[in-house]
Amino acid sequence: MATSTINTITLSGSVANSRYVASFGDVYLYRNDDRQGASYRRGRHTNYGYSGYYLASVFDGQKWRKLQFGLTPPR
Repeated sequence: MATSTINTITLSGSVANSRYVASFGDVYLYRNDDRQGASYRRGRHTNYGYSGYYLASVFDGQKWRKLQFGLTPPR
């Protein structure tokens, strides 16, 4: 298994609305439907309560990094 390192990225305060145009520190929010929510969405059911959750990524200047909370900062 690959080891991971904790990177510090200062947030810019901007939310990107596209994965393809972003600046260093931008946050991108996106939806991740669970199996039932994805099935309902594909069937175009009229339901405003699709099940699932949101994820966020932060742009480090080269690629998007998954935003994770609760990690202990490096000393």
